[in-house]
Amino acid sequence: MPAVVRGGSPKPRRPRAEAPASPNKARSAAPKGAQPAAKLRAAKGVGLSPAFALGVAGAALGLGLVVMLATGHRAERLVTAARQGVDSEFATAGFKLKTLHVQGASAQADADIRRAAGLYLDQPTLGLDLAEIRQRVER
Repeated sequence: MPAVVRGGSPKPRRPRAEAPASPNKARSAAPKGAQPAAKLRAAKGVGLSPAFALGVAGAALGLGLVVMLATGHRAERLVTAARQGVDSEFATAGFKLKTLHVQGASAQADADIRRAAGLYLDQPTLGLDLAEIRQRVER
């Protein structure tokens, strides 16, 4: 609701038309000849073609992305997160550890082997490294 000044005269309002006055003058959603971006036109003024300027900008963006991913172990964390996401999806589909059977070991050795293996119930089986588990158990 607009603010009203006490004692002031209200401004006359013009009624709004529901449709354009003339169908020929209706505005189109997009211009017919799309103009290149202003920065690319500025590069043309320096003597560079817009395609070359766009290529240089893309290369600079790509280099910045590589530098960003190479620092702070971001790429490793992204790969680890993606791997854990895939593992959890396969685990929800049924690819998870249900039981662990140890054969040929005494009761005391059985508990030690299970502890050394480091496996747990409902662990995703897709990302298990069996060679690493074997090395942990053999130590």
